[in-house]
Order: sequence, then structure tokens, then C-alpha cells
Amino acid sequence: MGWWFSKFLKSNGYNVVISDRNIQAGRTRSKEFDIKFATDYLAAARASDIVVLATPTKVSNRILNQLGRELRKGILIVEISSMKAPVRRAISALQKKGFSVLSIHPMFGPGTKKLVNRSILVVSRTHDSKAEQLLSIFRRLGARMIPCSMDEHDTLATIVITLPHLMSISLIETLRSLRVDMNEINMASGTTFRLHSLVAEAIYQEDHVNEISILADSKTSVLQAFSEQVRIMLNIIRANPERLLRILNTGRSFVESDRHFADSYERFNSAVQAALS
Repeated sequence: MGWWFSKFLKSNGYNVVISDRNIQAGRTRSKEFDIKFATDYLAAARASDIVVLATPTKVSNRILNQLGRELRKGILIVEISSMKAPVRRAISALQKKGFSVLSIHPMFGPGTKKLVNRSILVVSRTHDSKAEQLLSIFRRLGARMIPCSMDEHDTLATIVITLPHLMSISLIETLRSLRVDMNEINMASGTTFRLHSLVAEAIYQEDHVNEISILADSKTSVLQAFSEQVRIMLNIIRANPERLLRILNTGRSFVESDRHFADSYERFNSAVQAALS
């Protein structure tokens, strides 16, 4: 997401300097996007008005603490960690020192080109003019700003990010343990499996360090609830499959509350067709 923010900020009139631990790759991409590259990220941060931190959560925690010791007051620090519990103390410490911190979580990936109807969770904001200007750009381009506490954020993020990722990785690990051929399976599959397969394959192309952070730092209570439901479903399938009818009926009543439910099957097939075209 660091490169996405670099391009986004530059296209909206900001002078952007980027830094990357992979210096060679950073220099190559900075030339590609015509963005200045800095080998010393602290020196670049000191000379900036806004610092955007787009690193794995555990790295973010260390760097946030470092920025609190190195930066001057008046610099806006923006952090976009996928889980907020690990950076809670560092953010609190910065705020107590008088730093302006904007903790957000864009709920989209680096391939996103338009922000219309895209959601951004706003976890910790400050009455800083630079922060308000940045958020106003997001709003102007059609993004939804969703305010939430850190606890609310981590529950939401675990539900909408970790659970699908966990299910996708579990799917691939199951197929791998069965020693099936992905090409043969996809060739024989219908729309349901193909869409699951596409989601899983896309997840495996994401940054693996960040993926570990998404899974390891997620809300345990949500994952435990999912694990318990899988156990219950397996027991029902083995011992009393007739109960599935009641579960499906109850579940349908629950998902019907989604305002998109009526055309969900049509949209599902359209998504598959678009993906396979």
C-alpha cells in the first residue's frame, strides 16, 4: 500500500518522497513513478510535513516509537496497520507527546484505481488541518469514512479480512494435502469453486510478511468462534444431517438483511464471468 499512497498523494498535489528497505527495488520503482527516493527514511521524515507509515504491523510499532524520538512536533503521522492492537501503545505515546496521529485502514488493496464506494476505517484522528485535508480528498473521490475505536476496528478487520484469508489458506492447504492438480480441479470446477480459487490465488500473491501479521494479530475471539462453528458443522454432517435444513433456513433469514441479497446470485455469476473472460 506504500506505493499506492505514493501515487495517490502525488496525483493529488503533494510532493512525495518514498523510502523502502529494499533500496534497489525502491529506486527502480521511484524512477518508474517519477517520485523522489530517500535511503535515510528518518532524514526524509524530519524534512516532511506528513509521514505515512505503510509497513507490517510489528515493524510499524518499532518505527512509531522511533519517530516519537526523532521528529519535531507539527508533523502529521499517518499509519495504516491492518490490526491496531499491536500499535495501540505507540500511538498513545505519540499523542501524549503532542504528535498528531491519523490511524486509518483503507479496506482495499494496492490495485484499487477508484475510491467510489470504497471504505476507509478511521480509528484515531486528530484535529490537524493536514489530516482533515487528507480525509477530505478521500471523501471527494467517493470513499466512505467509517469511524471506529481500535477494538471495533480489530473485530471488523478480523471478520472482513482475516476470516476470508484464513478460509482461503485452509482451502489451498486442504488441496495440497490431497495432492490434487490445481489445473485439473479448476478445469472441472463450477462457478463456486472457481471464485474461491481466484480469491485464494490472489491472497497468495500478496506480501507474505503482511499476511502473517494479518493472521497473527487478529482478534482471537472471532477466530475461535469460526473454529467452533466448523467443529459444530462437521459433527452435524456426520451425526445429524437433517439439522442442516434448519441451519440453512436460519442462515438465510440472517443474510437476507443484506440490502444486496436479492441480486447476489446474479452479481456472483457476473463476477465469475468477468474473472474468467
